[in-house]
Amino acid sequence: MGKPFNEEIKYLPQSISWSFDQDIKLLQRAIQGSSARQLTVIGSGGSYTAAAFLAQLHESCYGNISRAITPLEYISLQVRLHSNKSIAFISAEGKNKDILAAADAALSSVSPNFALTLTSCNPLSKICDATGLATAITYDMPWVKDGYLATNSLIAVMILIARAYYKDDADFNARVSIIDEQWIHNRSEQLRDKNILQKLHPSRPIIILYGSIGRIAAIDLESKLAEASIAVCQICDYRQFAHGRHLQLASTDTPLVIAFTSTQDKLLSKKTIKLFPSHVPVLEVELPKGNDLAEIIGTVDAMLITEILADFRGVDPGQPDVAEFGSEIYSLDVNELIPKKPTSKFPAIEFKFGNIKPSAIAEYTKYGLEFCERLEAARFKSIVCDFDGTFCDTARRYDGMDNKLIPEFEHLLSSGIIVGFATGRGDSLHKDLRRQIDASLWHNIVLGLYSGSSISSLDLPVPLFPSPDVRLQELLDWLESIGLLQQLASKPKINCAQMSIRIANHLVCIRTLAAIRYWIKHTKKTGWRVFCSGHSIDVITENVGKASVVNALATLTDSNPLSEILRIGDSGDFDGNDFELLNAGLSLSVGSVSPLPSSCWNLLPKECHGQIGTLYYLSSLEIVSGRAVFTKRFIEQVKNLFSGNCLKGL
Repeated sequence: MGKPFNEEIKYLPQSISWSFDQDIKLLQRAIQGSSARQLTVIGSGGSYTAAAFLAQLHESCYGNISRAITPLEYISLQVRLHSNKSIAFISAEGKNKDILAAADAALSSVSPNFALTLTSCNPLSKICDATGLATAITYDMPWVKDGYLATNSLIAVMILIARAYYKDDADFNARVSIIDEQWIHNRSEQLRDKNILQKLHPSRPIIILYGSIGRIAAIDLESKLAEASIAVCQICDYRQFAHGRHLQLASTDTPLVIAFTSTQDKLLSKKTIKLFPSHVPVLEVELPKGNDLAEIIGTVDAMLITEILADFRGVDPGQPDVAEFGSEIYSLDVNELIPKKPTSKFPAIEFKFGNIKPSAIAEYTKYGLEFCERLEAARFKSIVCDFDGTFCDTARRYDGMDNKLIPEFEHLLSSGIIVGFATGRGDSLHKDLRRQIDASLWHNIVLGLYSGSSISSLDLPVPLFPSPDVRLQELLDWLESIGLLQQLASKPKINCAQMSIRIANHLVCIRTLAAIRYWIKHTKKTGWRVFCSGHSIDVITENVGKASVVNALATLTDSNPLSEILRIGDSGDFDGNDFELLNAGLSLSVGSVSPLPSSCWNLLPKECHGQIGTLYYLSSLEIVSGRAVFTKRFIEQVKNLFSGNCLKGL
């Protein structure tokens, strides 16, 4: 089983070089989409180290408290994560049963999630693609797979993650490139020459200490030594160790201490270690400056220490003799062994209104059934939709419409249904749709670009957009004068009557949102609105809005906007950038919703999210006498959402 461990370590420079050759744009977009959110990273085994590294970087870069948890810990959560949190899945091969069980448990999540794997075709990415649960970011590692312990895949994932957070940091690239074959050899010899590790014997445990740097390395070292059955370890920081754990140093079986230290922790680590009894063997592992580089170097050190200790034992940690019971334990399917959480009898109501008292179920059920009856009676002449997050995965927005939607979309268009897009995007959407959609259908597509600043048919040339509203520049100047502009992730963009602000930090997002609302009120800008959608803020003037696209299609098709136009979006809560679109009429969400009872319901099965949810809605429409009508099957399944007898799949 596995590969020779020393051969895997020798391959590290090649896997590092490969990591720097990979395109990380999609990974960057996925991370940016979660930049204003807390991040829960799920991983097991060696991938847990990468998960901890990702959570640590997210927290340090964006100021949002984030954490790494195992699949079982996620499955065991008693409450669903709020919409201001994102989930990341990390798995080299994307096929172990635990990560797949976690993905299944996450299907009720509505947030910009992503999954990172090092194989392009695997069960985890297939779940993500089929359900819209997460953006699947896949690579193909040339070493095919690791052996028994995570080595090349772990370092490769850590470098990909660091590159995504630090973008084109030439200094980081140069510093990591020092890890070549000679460096690895020299580093291993330095660790051996300290003559500490050979003092480990079977009855001696290991304490792994770390300071402000070295936690990820400590996590990985404990994982490798435990998985290879080399030593029993415990990890803690220097100050946690001071709270009673130091008593172990006076025991008859004195632990061996491996202490990760760095420039930042030098004084603390030296003073702590100096107080140890003289008979305690301590291996100090010096890490370089820079948290990201230090943790990557420390993780390589964990592999080298594992190799050295295994060599003293005369075993190969990459090729252990795994007993049959061990393989059987690994093969257990947690989905079959953990009791399923009770399924809500009223999922659509719970999703829209939260946990409500049993005594109020009848009232809220009435709201849902009334909405369902309106859907059943509706004969739609047109559909108005958001685009990013609704017709495409937001992280893949530069790829255009998700190809899976095109057949259903073109079927509606060819049947005479007019489809309008109410979006904050500009001429890029005009170009993308012309590239993807049959030219004979362009006349049935209406584009409301820059939040309705320009409304025209796709069969017309790219419109000449109105000049930027100078009043938005006044707002921008004010934000700069109070110092908020310097705290934003990038320079705000003003297009026509819309200003878009990308936000990386949740606290900055909240403060900026409050500041803009203050300015609008203070300057008496009647009719101005501001919306927040995860990682961005959109400010629009009194002259535009996504509702204006609905009104334009109502005029074009001679329709009642409340009963003959279907509306679909993904961000329908009060601050969401689809709130105005979904706040009236017959509106459906593929993401968040407002608690207003007469509109903006999410009626999707838990297996459908985002653009896959849009596909579900569109495929549930049929054409009757030139109008789009929801099928009887869809209506029956939706009614089950409010009957307390919800069918599986909806």
